[in-house]
Amino acid sequence: RSPKLQILSYPRFEQYFYYCFYWYLDNYAQKDIPFRQQSLIQAIQRGLGVSFSEENMKRINLWLLISKKRISFMSPIYTELKEKMVPYEQDYLFLELKSIVLRLLGHYAVEVDEEEAMIHFSFLMSFQVLSQQDYHQYAIIRSKFTPVGLVDTYILESLILYYTPLKLSHQLESQINYYLSRIHSRLYFFYGMIESLSREYILETEKEWSGHVIYPLVESLFDSVEGDYVGFSSENNAQLIAHSKLQYLHVIALIDSHINKNVKIGVKLLLEDVYQEVSTTRLIKKLNCLNGVSCSKYKDNQSFDLIITNKPLTHINTEVYLLSELGTSYDMAHIIQLIRNISTRKMKKDMTVKKIQL
Repeated sequence: RSPKLQILSYPRFEQYFYYCFYWYLDNYAQKDIPFRQQSLIQAIQRGLGVSFSEENMKRINLWLLISKKRISFMSPIYTELKEKMVPYEQDYLFLELKSIVLRLLGHYAVEVDEEEAMIHFSFLMSFQVLSQQDYHQYAIIRSKFTPVGLVDTYILESLILYYTPLKLSHQLESQINYYLSRIHSRLYFFYGMIESLSREYILETEKEWSGHVIYPLVESLFDSVEGDYVGFSSENNAQLIAHSKLQYLHVIALIDSHINKNVKIGVKLLLEDVYQEVSTTRLIKKLNCLNGVSCSKYKDNQSFDLIITNKPLTHINTEVYLLSELGTSYDMAHIIQLIRNISTRKMKKDMTVKKIQL
């Protein structure tokens, strides 16, 4: 059957498509919420015992408005969605949401069934309209053995193992789990993606500020999670998978920014006193802006992974970069590449992992 018929027959995909279309292309975040809709969203908040941010209230408003138009449009097919929801039949949040949806959507004067609650649950999980604090409270009591719960735990533990002996704080672990759950839920429940940012731009930006090569780690983690997401082959879901890999990249970059100071650099410039101090300070500040880098003045009694200097040094076993001229973009490009190579060598670990079905 044609892609258009598939979208119209499967209500979750139809709603997801129009949600992405209006949210990303119609700048829906800038629009006000009508008073009646505000009352409806506030009732959902009270029923679930959560608090939505202003932006997430607008996300929910858009989702509800699309639901209203979709419900009366045509006879949907729920078979695949019901199969996906089997592990969540006794989920606390789903049971709460089901009673709320069946009661509140009756205001639209249309017939609402249980499957409608399933669609709203998939939205709630995949777009993380719950705050991090509310999600944390839910995560404490949710089953860890749902498809998404298993993969959340597996990827988080893989990242903790990768960064050993460095440790993630409890707060950072909670934050990472929050983002991972959104990524994996969307892969589990939905299909396709409207990209609002350039993938190439994001990858190039990562190269500029990251102290080590993140993307190979992203590929290793993602390859360890296999499955034909939402019933379609991964080959036909290339956009959402590529988008999810970029989100993995952001998650790893977040960890880097908090804990990873993996490459130690010493700066030893031999210049006139005042100029030496200013040039050394400037170079140290520039390099310390890179994730994974700890840069300071060179001292004989300290060990470094790389020494940067403007004069040849003797009796030093550490890798040395000799500046061609102070402050040039040519030198900075080569220094950054050296840092990435050193960090990647130091952090490259055996990522032999068990395949997991998502």
